[in-house]
Amino acid sequence: MDHALGCRQVSGSQSGSRQYIESRGLFPAKAINVIYNGIDPSRYGVKLKENLRSDLKLPADAVLIGSLGNIRPAKSYETLISAVAHLNDPKLHFIIAGHQKKDLMEKLSDQMTQLKVTGQIHFIGFYNNTPEFLAQMDLFVLSSSSEGFSIATIEAMASHLPVIATRCGGPEEILEHNVTGILIPVNSPVELANSIQFMVDNPNEALGLAEAGHKHMSNTFSLTVMLNAYRALYAQLLNVTVHGIESK
Repeated sequence: MDHALGCRQVSGSQSGSRQYIESRGLFPAKAINVIYNGIDPSRYGVKLKENLRSDLKLPADAVLIGSLGNIRPAKSYETLISAVAHLNDPKLHFIIAGHQKKDLMEKLSDQMTQLKVTGQIHFIGFYNNTPEFLAQMDLFVLSSSSEGFSIATIEAMASHLPVIATRCGGPEEILEHNVTGILIPVNSPVELANSIQFMVDNPNEALGLAEAGHKHMSNTFSLTVMLNAYRALYAQLLNVTVHGIESK
């Protein structure tokens, strides 16, 4: 969620927030300042004992590819499942953390069975420690068909992970294609599979994207940047108010 000031807080992407406020006539464009929610980078990127690898009984050479998000239609996990089938690489294991909805999980389970990828895709339910989860991954994937401002993507960048995300709204404001991550079309399992394969086959390029992503996150989406933006905005507003009073 990002904060749009004036006096309105709006979830979604920066451009979406601006458009919503302008379209409702709440404030003119020049009066709108969007400040993204920030995260504390120091909580992320610390390698821990890999509990998930042992809990899931995965081999030592398995590549762990993580996704975060409750199981709902907009996350488009069916696209990810199809991409796994297209990859046809048993070394790759996909670990998805998030609350599960029974009806949708049944459909996804049927799809995994039909495509014979059940052994590679692990829906683990809610995981209450995001930094710990991401610290165990080698790559982060967001397969959504629609997404607001994606905190999970920023958390993955903070964890020094290479990121692949769809052009589904919020991620397009966070990532620069082939600079801080890879952006692909929505609902395109072949493109997703090809991008995952590229990251796996080209570790140096993947590392470069991860480091550039981490730097961009620190400079743009950190808690410090958010707090400084609030301080600057409030100082500006207070200064305008004081001057207005003095001029009367």
